Amino acid sequence: MSRLSRRRLSHCRAPSEKGSEFAHRPTPVGRRCRIHNFQTHLGSFMNEIWRKIIGTSSARVYSLLVGLASLAVTARILGPDGRGLVAGVMAWASLFATLGSLSLGQVVVHHAAKQRGKAWLEPLFGALLFLTLFLTVLIWFVAAGIGYFKEDLYGKLPVWALHLGFLSVPFLIWQSYGLHLLISSGNLDFYNRAQVFASSIGFLFIVVALVVLDSGVEGALIATLMTTAIISCIGITKLWALAGGKIAIQAKVIRALIKDGLKLHLNAVGGVLLTVVNTLMINYYSSTEEVGWYQFASQMIATVVILPQALHRVLYEMTAESGPDQIWPDQKRILARLMGIMIVVILSIYFLSPWLVTLIAGERFLPSVDVLRTLLISVVGVSMSYGMANQWLGRGFFLQTALLTLVSGAVNIFLNALFIPRYGMIAAAWSTAFVYSMGFLTNFSMAVYVESRWRSQYALAQREVPS
Repeated sequence: MSRLSRRRLSHCRAPSEKGSEFAHRPTPVGRRCRIHNFQTHLGSFMNEIWRKIIGTSSARVYSLLVGLASLAVTARILGPDGRGLVAGVMAWASLFATLGSLSLGQVVVHHAAKQRGKAWLEPLFGALLFLTLFLTVLIWFVAAGIGYFKEDLYGKLPVWALHLGFLSVPFLIWQSYGLHLLISSGNLDFYNRAQVFASSIGFLFIVVALVVLDSGVEGALIATLMTTAIISCIGITKLWALAGGKIAIQAKVIRALIKDGLKLHLNAVGGVLLTVVNTLMINYYSSTEEVGWYQFASQMIATVVILPQALHRVLYEMTAESGPDQIWPDQKRILARLMGIMIVVILSIYFLSPWLVTLIAGERFLPSVDVLRTLLISVVGVSMSYGMANQWLGRGFFLQTALLTLVSGAVNIFLNALFIPRYGMIAAAWSTAFVYSMGFLTNFSMAVYVESRWRSQYALAQREVPS
């Protein structure tokens, strides 16, 4: 920009931090200043967003590539039956950890957004550490009670394997808590580096357990437990440093977290009914071999959605810093590009799936191809869900989010119970595809609502600011 242009725009002011992002104070240059400010801030802000998304995606890509390598090792050594056993055990651990966590991790983002500028980290950190220990003990008692009174609910899974799996519960709970604390405190980059390190160590554990020690399913479960523990402990050490080595356990903070968490927790219950329960119902109605095939396809889908997951975490961080209305103009542009990219990815994997499955896991896993192709239908809905979650939670729509997800999960359970006994694992895949397609429509409606609200604010700001 020339010196004359800089002089002409020297009186331009950035958008006010209070109220709408369009609420500029009157300036001598008027509309020209607003255009200049918009172009300047938009360019730098969009570059920063994509830098964070790419950084998060890179960490996720690396972690999931290492995960695919681990999947290839376990699939070829353990086979569908062994993979199914490991998947079944970890599905139960994930189920109890998700239900027992009370969705407090997601609530952290909302609390951090409300308390910007205040010392919020120390009391939240202390409260969540305490709740992790308390909820873990409670979960173990419930799991033991189910095993005593209703042992057949665990299907064909051996008791010793379930014991190993349930040891990971406290670390699984803290993964969610710690992740959202790091995101809300602006330390997403640290989490990405920790994820890369933990993934590398986890792959090393798998290779040692299965290739060097030839310890089978037991070794795979122990390696999974150790990997989960490492990434959780790394997060705790960072948060301890950020909190200045202080832990404040306050009853009012615990009550506030639980109160908001219970509003949102139906969302987590619905999420479990949409994902983890599929594996458990296949294990109950069918065989561990089908669990292995289905879980392999699910892992492939987890690899496909790395970019939406990266966007999801970056948007949470932005929402905690600025609020949902302020970030919407940039969010909608990124979301539109994301959906285009995901459609190309879906079509590519659909045609390459037989070759990919054989390359990674061998011909014994070819039955996973049909499941994978069916689950690809759900990727559009999953991507939209990741892309809009911050708008729901950032506005405090906990109960609405929870009810919608719970209804979707209930529909999934109904369809699974109706069709899995007759058609097996492919029924679970079609049920997932249907439910997430309906979820896409719901999130698209939310996007229309947010856009309408944003346009109203923009129009009001334009009337208030003189030309």
